[in-house]
This record gives sequence, C-alpha cells and structure tokens, in this order.
Amino acid sequence: MNRDLNPLLKSSTTYLVFIVIFLTAAFTRSFLGLSLFSFLIGELAIGFSLALSLYFLFYGKPKHFFTFKNTRFNLIHKLIIIYFLLRILINFSDISLYNFKVSSYIWTIAFIYFGLIIASFSKNGFVIKSLMTFMPLFVYILQTGNYPDVIIAFFQNHSDKFQFMKASDMVLVVIVSSLYISLYSSKKENSLFWSYFLIALFLPLVAANSRGAVGGLLLFLILNTIFSFNQLKALRYKVFLLLIIIFGVFSLSSLRVSGVTFARPADEPDLTLIDEIPEAVRKIAEEKNTEDVFLSLYFQDGRVYSTDPTTNWRLDIWQDVVEDLNDKNRLTRGYGYGEIIPVMTDPSAPGRLGRDGLNENVHNYFVNTLARGGLINLALFIYLNIELIKLLRSSRLRYHAFTYILPCLFMSSVDMTMEGVQFPLIYYFFIGYFLSEKTLKSNRGL
Repeated sequence: MNRDLNPLLKSSTTYLVFIVIFLTAAFTRSFLGLSLFSFLIGELAIGFSLALSLYFLFYGKPKHFFTFKNTRFNLIHKLIIIYFLLRILINFSDISLYNFKVSSYIWTIAFIYFGLIIASFSKNGFVIKSLMTFMPLFVYILQTGNYPDVIIAFFQNHSDKFQFMKASDMVLVVIVSSLYISLYSSKKENSLFWSYFLIALFLPLVAANSRGAVGGLLLFLILNTIFSFNQLKALRYKVFLLLIIIFGVFSLSSLRVSGVTFARPADEPDLTLIDEIPEAVRKIAEEKNTEDVFLSLYFQDGRVYSTDPTTNWRLDIWQDVVEDLNDKNRLTRGYGYGEIIPVMTDPSAPGRLGRDGLNENVHNYFVNTLARGGLINLALFIYLNIELIKLLRSSRLRYHAFTYILPCLFMSSVDMTMEGVQFPLIYYFFIGYFLSEKTLKSNRGL
C-alpha cells in the first residue's frame, strides 16, 4: 500500500494544481480574490512563491529538476532576490508587508521551480490534456456569452473583487494551450491547426478589449508562422484547408464579438453573411481605434506623445518616472519598496490612481522594474529573460521559446500584467513545466 501512496499523492497534487491553473486562467482576479484560511488565494500564491524563492536562495538550484547545461538563470534569480533583501535591510526600520506586496514581480519568478516540480510528478494524462485543450474554449465561451448571473453573484459575495478577464490574460491562455499541444500532440499538423484556430478565434475578442494585447497576439502569430514554416510547407494542399478554417473561424468570431446576429429584424436590409463580416470587423476596429493607434505617436519638446488618450496616459507616466528618477539621482537604485511610486500621486497629473484611488501600477513591466530597483534591477531582469529564452531553446520548444516569451514581454511592456498575480503565476509555471525533461519524455499521444 505504501508503494501506491506516493504515486497517488503526486498524481492528486498534479490534478489539483492544474484545476487551480484552469480556474485562475478562466476567472483571473475574481478567483484569486476568494478567501482560504482567512487569506486571499492570491496572497497565498505570493506567500508560497516567496517561500520557494527563499528556499532555493539558501539551498541552491533544484539539481533534481534542472538538468540543463545553462544554469545561469538560477544565479541571476539569486542576485535579484539578494539585491531586494539588501535594499530592505538598508531601510530596516521601514520594513512592512507593503514591501513584499509591491515586490511580487520578484517572488512570482519562483513558480518556474514549482512548474518543474509538478511536471516531474506524473505523465500528461487524459485529464491534464483535456483541461489544457478545453481551457481556451471555456474562456472564449465565458467572455463572449456574458457571465452567467450565478457566477457573478458568487464572486461578488465571496471574492474581494469581481473583475472581467483582461485581454492579455486571454492571449496568455492561447499561447500556453498552443505550445502545450505542440509538445504533447503526436501529430504536428494537429498542433498547427490548433494554434491558428485559437488565434483566429480570439483575435476579434482581444481586439475589442485591448490594443496592446492585439500586438501580443499578432506577434505570437508572426513568430509561430516563422518557426513553423517547414511544417507548413509539409502540409502542402492542407494549407488551403487551414486558410479556409482560419477565415471561417475569424469571421464567425467577429460576428459574435461585434454583436451581429444571424437573424435580422424585418425592417432592416437583408444582408448576406458575407456582407456582415467586414462590417463586424470594422465595428471592432472602430471601438478601440485599432487602425489609428500605431500612427498616433509624435515628438514634442523632447517627449513622446500620442493622440490616443489611453496611450498618452501611459507614455506620460513612463517618461515622468524616468525624469523623476534622474532629477532625484535615483536612476541607479530606484525608489525602493516603501512607498507608492511618486509620479502616481503627482497632484499636477490627477487620475493616475484610477477611479477607485487604488491603482499603483505604471502599466509597464520594465518601467516598474526600473522604478523599484533602478538600472541595476532592470539589467538583472533583462538578463534573466535572456537566460529563460536560452533555457527554453534547450528544451523541445527550441525556437518556439521566442513565441512564448516575446509576446508576453511585449504585453507586459504596455500593461500591468506582471504587476499582478494571475498572469505571472501561469506564465512562470508553464516555463518550468515546459522545461521539465520528464514531461518532455512522457507519452506524447494526444
């Protein structure tokens, strides 16, 4: 019986973790706002990642899991943690929970180790494969079919905050599911069809929610096409079938997202489906000014501006952070972790804290890293991501490492993705999961 206990425990843990991943992907901030043992699930996740970070800081890299030649990632991760701890110790009298709250972007990196551990527990069985396949479909249905009232009521009553899913989280779900299928599908053409199917399905939905996320999804599409070019050539005549599927899925999704229905009122013109499709796409583009935003940038008095209000709001914050750091001679070391980034509370630029007065995010992963720890911190994080790409390239993902990391970093540079919990939790977890030798060698039949 004891022989069966350990495998059973590992298998149960794996299923539980993937269910949590599924719920985090589907309900994001709302799910992480639920209470468990008098703590929010998001707080428990950060606390767990903090514990993992400190464990591997003092006990070295997880040799049992890290089997790759390139191990500089672990060294860089240690330096990031040590640099943070030194900053805290210097201002020991001001230490508080707030220091660890605003430094969550550091601790969530440790989910890579957790992904490695979970991947070592068991093979990718039917349950996990089903969850990873159904996850993006469930997200799409949920986001385009309006939330059921019972789910909204549940989160309003039991979570600290109900929030609809951000577009960047949708793109991450698409990327993770696509790359998972590419690794564990026995037929490469199945993974290609799946990737393009998800891209075509989500593109209208993402475009209706966020321009930055559109850029991330299109970057994933371009990189995925480049690195899958040989596989696409091998499809030959099936490429035409793929194009038909892409066009059909994109068209139907555009109709659904735009709110256009197949049944039109009797007093409206009898348009065909072909007539409705471009109108639906135009409607989505107009709602977010998608066609103009990339041409909206201009220079004036040494600063970059945008005619688009949302883009200009972000540009204004980022440039103010750099200028303020430079004026205060803190560009090298940053503001630290004891206060809100000063430019967010600038009385001359009201509204930066949001309608509820709770927003502290600069909506840029790299600017936030610079603001908190200065150029030293930023250099360490850039080096960390370079090492992550190298590590993923040494796995079976190979050049698809770029298709995973670069779109996510792009979205993080225009939004607050890495400054939260749900995005880095999934992002880093699957980096570790994809790096595992055991999962890569497991049964790949799908």
